[in-house]
Amino acid sequence: MIKKTRTIAEFIVKKSIQNIARTLGVTPGAVKTGIVPYQNNPVTALPDDARAAFIAHLETTVATAYDSARHTSAIGPVAPPPLHIPTPIELAGCTACQGHCCQQGRGRHAFLAQSVFENLFHLHPHLGMEEVIAFYVAALPDQSVKDACVFQSRTGCTLPRDWRSDVCNTYRCRDLIRLSDKFPPGRDKAVAVVAVDGDQTQILAHRSTVGTFAVTED
Repeated sequence: MIKKTRTIAEFIVKKSIQNIARTLGVTPGAVKTGIVPYQNNPVTALPDDARAAFIAHLETTVATAYDSARHTSAIGPVAPPPLHIPTPIELAGCTACQGHCCQQGRGRHAFLAQSVFENLFHLHPHLGMEEVIAFYVAALPDQSVKDACVFQSRTGCTLPRDWRSDVCNTYRCRDLIRLSDKFPPGRDKAVAVVAVDGDQTQILAHRSTVGTFAVTED
């Protein structure tokens, strides 16, 4: 499967190599290929049952977390939630992918566990249960990616980073780690980032000194 995916990616890059090279201001031979997964489900109205299930989880979990936080004395300052700051090439990879890993959030309520809310209440002791619940409900998009996280919209996650789960703020798939290791910050490489899922593909041209651009076949 990995070999087939790479073959597809290299074929797509070959077809668009002139366009990629021209966009990034390099010769075709200077363009390298990076591969990530691809999520291309349609964006539809958020189903009522998915919305109701998330809100039920939210209300129960926030109430439990609020009660726990009120009766727990934090020792010293509370650390902010862990956060991985993506590098430019990682941002390009995630943009091309469109949230393949985020689909797992549908069955896991956006990974918003009790510990996430407990930390939120410790960091923001002025917040009450109703305010937190109202914030998350207001962040639910009218349109979301089919069969994906309830917060996964056409333009990405509708939650600010400091209100997302620790999983969402730190997780990197193996392909993204591989992409980051292959093209570390500080190296001005011209990269065709190809997102592949079966015969579905998307390609972005990336160069740190130029930017990231969508590419169509020549």
